[in-house]
Amino acid sequence: MSQKQFTKSMKCMFLSASRYSLNNSVVSGFISNNIEVEIVDYLDFFSGQENWFVRKTSGLPKRLTKLWLRFYNKRINIEYLRIFNEINPEIVFIYNNQLIQPETLKLFKQRAKIVFFLGDHPLYTPTAYYNLYLLTLADYIIIPDSFWQKQLTQMGLKNTVFDIFGFDSKTYYKVTPTDEDLKKYGSDLIYIGRLSRTSWAYKRLLFLNLFNELNLRAYINTDYYYECWKDYFPALEGKLINHKSYDMRFNNLVYNCSKIGPVETVPSIFNGIHVRAIDMLGAHIFPLFEHTKDFDTVFKGLDIPSIKSYDQGLEMAKHFIRYDEERMSCINRMRKRITDSYSPEKVIKRVLDTLF
Repeated sequence: MSQKQFTKSMKCMFLSASRYSLNNSVVSGFISNNIEVEIVDYLDFFSGQENWFVRKTSGLPKRLTKLWLRFYNKRINIEYLRIFNEINPEIVFIYNNQLIQPETLKLFKQRAKIVFFLGDHPLYTPTAYYNLYLLTLADYIIIPDSFWQKQLTQMGLKNTVFDIFGFDSKTYYKVTPTDEDLKKYGSDLIYIGRLSRTSWAYKRLLFLNLFNELNLRAYINTDYYYECWKDYFPALEGKLINHKSYDMRFNNLVYNCSKIGPVETVPSIFNGIHVRAIDMLGAHIFPLFEHTKDFDTVFKGLDIPSIKSYDQGLEMAKHFIRYDEERMSCINRMRKRITDSYSPEKVIKRVLDTLF
């Protein structure tokens, strides 16, 4: 690997929602490579009431929402340009699209390298009609799913790289819960996620329902469960805890009060690994994966079991709840692979070595 060194004079403008745990990994990766980072979250440009209004009206017909979204998006991009000119970064790192407009990105590209990290595939979870076009302006695209990479490369986006960000050890780490914590949060299986009215939610609950006879605690927004899904999965009612927070300190604590975290694939992930599993490894609990092709790539040679068919899930969970030493051995082998090959420092070093 290149031995190039990067000085503190280099700066990165990082566009991402501040609530994401991924931010800490990205930031630590740049800092470890002596790059200053400025996180920019467009929600900070507006009041809470303005953001609430835009979020709540997002499902209305476009002929209505365009009246205020044009103003909303314009203001975001004006602020992006102001901040860009103020800090003058060498790199603009963007998670998904963050409502950046192509015209804004073209101006950035005149003076900085453009890097995207995709959490969503622009074809399968489209949030803006220009998502795919934005990627044609990128100098480097980190893709956490080898199927996405193959598809986008075939479409002409040659600067794509399959990679995953390892955990940030200051965000997800081993702690010893108090007796009070264990009484309040203790479980054998832990899940933190969200629900919707779509078939994505049905799949998520179908997966969690595999473990309904076990000591499972699932922190999830339960409104849609009671509105749409309770009749399909009645056994989960006592396992779901209404939860709408993005508090990473809470997540780390409840992970540490548990043994196993079931990790399902969302429908837009074909080969990839969900970032939730990496967070769990940071907290030293066992991510029980729904199997994917990239699971085999990332953890090749480690002999880690995963759920290849839903009828395997219950017995596999029971096994790893019972056998503590085997579970901890798997955790340690997986953690070593992530820190050796996919630490934030090494992922960002690969970016920098390619671009500079």
